[in-house]
Amino acid sequence: FDLLHSLLIRTSIDALLRLCDKLPWKPEFAQELKMLGQVLDLPLVFFPFANQSFYFRSELSPPGDFNSERYMFSCVVAAHRFIRMIEAKRRKHSKYYNSLNFREYPNYAHNSVKADRNISSIVVAGAEHTMPFSDFWWALTQPQGSIFIRFLGWILAKVFRHTVTEIEIDVASFVEYARALSTLSNSDRPNVIIAPTHRSLYDFLIVSYICFSLPELGLEMPHIAAAS
Repeated sequence: FDLLHSLLIRTSIDALLRLCDKLPWKPEFAQELKMLGQVLDLPLVFFPFANQSFYFRSELSPPGDFNSERYMFSCVVAAHRFIRMIEAKRRKHSKYYNSLNFREYPNYAHNSVKADRNISSIVVAGAEHTMPFSDFWWALTQPQGSIFIRFLGWILAKVFRHTVTEIEIDVASFVEYARALSTLSNSDRPNVIIAPTHRSLYDFLIVSYICFSLPELGLEMPHIAAAS
């Protein structure tokens, strides 16, 4: 993984940046690539933590009045504000950020039955989906998938952009599934079957695309089974 990352990603981007520096004009994507270069090696840093389990124990004792829930809440709020600030700057200065990929549906109702929670989703593909950089670099920098899967992900990103408006994912449903599996050991984990509704021929492709585009959900690339 380190060798492939160095040859296919780091070397290619560094060479492209050096070429842009020698050009008499500055391409619009050059600044985006420079920003990307600062965090390009992060997958190498977090790769061991994403594939193994660790248990950390500190010798430091928190104060007696320390509220861990309040502390975590403050951290999440601060992270949320920081991300929104970065997104706002990128939307202002970059053609790639025309809208956020988050959707919220308060008071959501389906078939005249009101849900017991607000629905939040993430747009992962389609004409209304925004990429932080080009589809090609996005596919190469994903933390999982073979060269073939990355190439297929690049193709699907373009196909979805020209054929559908949005592909939204109900994040809460996947998070509940991932949490349920995380409580089990590897030997006790059952085989999970994801059954598409076949409302379109895209269904089985979308399931694989979700696992590829959202690695933070903890879903491995599925095996596709079909029969006539």
